[in-house]
Amino acid sequence: MLNPVELLRQRCAGKAKSAVADEMQVSPQYLSDVLAERREPGPKMLDALGLERVVTYRRKRKGADRD
Repeated sequence: MLNPVELLRQRCAGKAKSAVADEMQVSPQYLSDVLAERREPGPKMLDALGLERVVTYRRKRKGADRD
């Protein structure tokens, strides 16, 4: 599974975060929030990374703890 935050960190390596934010057409604060894992990357950022969000579902395991 691809980790968008790790891909984003690689893209930022050796570059100013403001320059990367401009390239991706997002705010520097949003970029920083995603890098710090305070926010999830949205469609614009995922698109700039060449990714798409995919949601999957699976059955619960029998006997698993429940809240």
